[in-house]
Amino acid sequence: MESLLNLIRAWQYKLLVFVQSTGKRLNRVVNTLTVLLSVIGIGNVIWQIGFGTSEDQTAWLSSFNKTLIVIFGIIQVYKFINSLASAKTTSLWQIVYVVLVWTFIWNMNSSGGWKDMLSNSYVIDCVLILLSVNELSSLGLSFMTQKTSPTVLFASSFAVIIIVGTGLLLMPRCHYGDLTFLEAFFTSTAMVCVAGMSVVDIAESFTSFGQTIILLLIQIGGLGVMTFTCFFALSLSGKASIQNRMVIKDLVSADNVSSIFDTLKHIMYVTFIIEAAITWILYNYFEDALEGYTPSEVVFTSIFHAISAFCNAGVSNLPDGLQNIQIRHSNWLHFVLALTITFGAMGFPLQSAVINWIKVHLLAFASRIFKRDFSGSNTHHRMISASNRLVFCANLIITFAGMAFFMVSEAAFSQTDGGIINRLTDSLFLSATTRTAGFLYYDIGSFSSPGKRT
Repeated sequence: MESLLNLIRAWQYKLLVFVQSTGKRLNRVVNTLTVLLSVIGIGNVIWQIGFGTSEDQTAWLSSFNKTLIVIFGIIQVYKFINSLASAKTTSLWQIVYVVLVWTFIWNMNSSGGWKDMLSNSYVIDCVLILLSVNELSSLGLSFMTQKTSPTVLFASSFAVIIIVGTGLLLMPRCHYGDLTFLEAFFTSTAMVCVAGMSVVDIAESFTSFGQTIILLLIQIGGLGVMTFTCFFALSLSGKASIQNRMVIKDLVSADNVSSIFDTLKHIMYVTFIIEAAITWILYNYFEDALEGYTPSEVVFTSIFHAISAFCNAGVSNLPDGLQNIQIRHSNWLHFVLALTITFGAMGFPLQSAVINWIKVHLLAFASRIFKRDFSGSNTHHRMISASNRLVFCANLIITFAGMAFFMVSEAAFSQTDGGIINRLTDSLFLSATTRTAGFLYYDIGSFSSPGKRT
């Protein structure tokens, strides 16, 4: 009897090992299939936008996209059941996510009322992109469980986005005339690395869609590919392993493991708030300065310059760039861009500290005006640390030292035809842009010899 029980236990153990190994193999197959389908889905949408398709091809691709969405829904159900079977913690968002996906699947072929919107090809494409990005971001977090250093992840993520950006810029709808692979590759690399260089004229070589791709490359490069990946992954899944969090902590310079998501949110929010504010300022200027531009073109130009300046990319989508005759002599534009470049170069910790400092003092001012306490406990918090003060002071010293140098060196060269206000603005702009960006609004050949070396 005892030998029979031992035999049963042995077979139970073998069955458990078999089930576990089969489950791991199945998970690897599902993950591989998910990555493949995500890449195909994103590529399919990009193909439709970048290359153009006939009506029959568009209808077929739309049906194919719907099929991919259904497969993604099945994969989500499998992952949900798998998490329940393995006794893993299931978040409320995971349940809501599965319900939303299947609600969309159930109604995307329906008609009548609001359901007609769900069957629209643009809506199908957007949902497919969101599902694909979610899956790739989640699997990207899982990849961090491997023993891969943050440095390798950082470098490899930039290499991937550069290659993807090159392919996107080579699409026919992204550029005018002929664009060589080397030109597209250089442009993609310069935008992602915010190097401030370009071998082609952005306005003359790229369409509006191509300029949008360039703008996204600048934004991703300015914030960092892994920042985007980690933000979307944690936003949509809401969880990560301890090892994931340790890697992300090093990537985003969070204070501790528990504050990772808060740090990521602050990075994204601070960046977008500042860029939105600069866009509004530039729009009010460009609206009057740029003659012959439609309101939508003015908005896009404002967004492009705000992001390009804040991320220190130093490129313009205007014909002739900042040398454009309509804006070349604008002290106001140069002053705004100089401050944006300088503030963007300071880094997120100092940007966040300055914004918090301003917020606290505004709340304190409101408290004095309205005789109510709006600040709470924030007034007792030291908003700017010693390290932030050091970085801030160093940036100011470097900026104003460069400004003074250009005031002296260019007095008899590039600044001979301007008054004191023009010279001050020119010198401030040159000090900011030559250090980290790349904007210029007149020929560098007119600079003095010391100015060129600087």
